[in-house]
Amino acid sequence: MKENRDFKGVWIPKETWLNIDLSIIEKVLLVEIDSLDNSERGCFASNEYLAKFVQLSESRVAHIISDLRKRNYLRVVFTDGRNRGLKCCQQQSRYAENSKAESLKTTKQSSRNQQHNNTVNNTDNNTDYIISENEFSPTEDEIKNPFTRQGFSDSLDSDKVKKKEKLREKKEKAEPKQPSDIFVAYEMFCTFHESVSAAKYPRTLNGNYILNPIDARNVKLLLEWVEKIDADNKMDNFKVFVQAAWMLDDKYLKANFNIGLLYRQCTQIYAKVQNSNPILSKQKKEEQLNAEAAEFLRSRYGIVN
Repeated sequence: MKENRDFKGVWIPKETWLNIDLSIIEKVLLVEIDSLDNSERGCFASNEYLAKFVQLSESRVAHIISDLRKRNYLRVVFTDGRNRGLKCCQQQSRYAENSKAESLKTTKQSSRNQQHNNTVNNTDNNTDYIISENEFSPTEDEIKNPFTRQGFSDSLDSDKVKKKEKLREKKEKAEPKQPSDIFVAYEMFCTFHESVSAAKYPRTLNGNYILNPIDARNVKLLLEWVEKIDADNKMDNFKVFVQAAWMLDDKYLKANFNIGLLYRQCTQIYAKVQNSNPILSKQKKEEQLNAEAAEFLRSRYGIVN
């Protein structure tokens, strides 16, 4: 839309600027509409133009204008179906009403000077341009357009992007995280069981096995038990134990082969593995015979080897 006005600046009436019932965006819209009102038919600016001017969506501006009309700050003075003419209504603010009450205590001139000085001081001292109103409170450098939410939103979005970039850079620089013994042991179990049976364990999109909390706890306990049996080469011994358990002639164990069962029956499984090993069985028998012979000599002749 081509602007049709003799533009020398914008003057904001005190009734508008000091009206605490109006948000800052509503004040700006009223001033812009009044500035473009140069005929009896009012301001013909479209919602699209006004939306671009205050950097809000067209639907949001339409809603604000409708609300201003309901509250008698704006009125439609002309419409032909496609265009409409808007005019600002003379509206007393709550601030003006309060000023009348204050004028009973002090003179009009001193009241005006005090109001003016407070307004100037607040503007000068507030370098962050903090404005409290019912729709938004801009902070810091919302200088893109301090009268809209857009600058504030862009500032937040920019901070989020910077934080994400810093996190991404930190992850890239960080050394690759080594998997824990618990996960490595679980991976050994899953890989072996899948290789000797039709079992399939769930994986992530990256191909890693999914370890649930219950299995993680059982793996941890089984590793601790293996470490007590043989403190050296804990991971290798875990792998050997799992393979030995599968090799046992135990249909129930094979049908229910899982980490929980292996841990619950670890002692029994270990004993069965020991007994099923010919070499270990022979050594055990020899040790038993030697122990029986020593006991016989001690009881019969009092001889102790």
